[in-house]
Amino acid sequence: MIDLHLHSTCSDGKDTIEQLIENVKNAGIEYFSITDHDTSKAGREILMSDELKSKIKEYGLTYVTGCEFSVIYGKQEMHILAYDFDPFAPEIFEIEKKFAELLEAKDKFRLKYVEDHYKLSQESYDYLASKENVRKLDFANCLVNDGYFDNLDDA
Repeated sequence: MIDLHLHSTCSDGKDTIEQLIENVKNAGIEYFSITDHDTSKAGREILMSDELKSKIKEYGLTYVTGCEFSVIYGKQEMHILAYDFDPFAPEIFEIEKKFAELLEAKDKFRLKYVEDHYKLSQESYDYLASKENVRKLDFANCLVNDGYFDNLDDA
């Protein structure tokens, strides 16, 4: 079995890289890729970690470097999955730097919007501060947890 579209906590996934490797093994997947949004940090961590590489080999898995790049074509936002590239290439770092700058600006805009319309709890602020990458889903979780919406879809 193959799964070439997984997300870790390096973007908007719920599982760490280590947890994903365990999940992949337990699901009977043989080939996998972690395609976090706009970063190949997971790939770099795997390639730099003897422990992670050993675990992957021990489980008989094959890892393929990947990333899900967000793009706008015309007026349409879409995602492009990229595979089997060098996550240490200078061009990749440059692309990731631009995405990080855009994401930071977007996060500030979202936070200002939320603060202008809702009073977040200290727990929500602590949650957002704990995130490596804050995404729309994180803001939605805060709004649900603080009682402003009943579910994530509404938030």
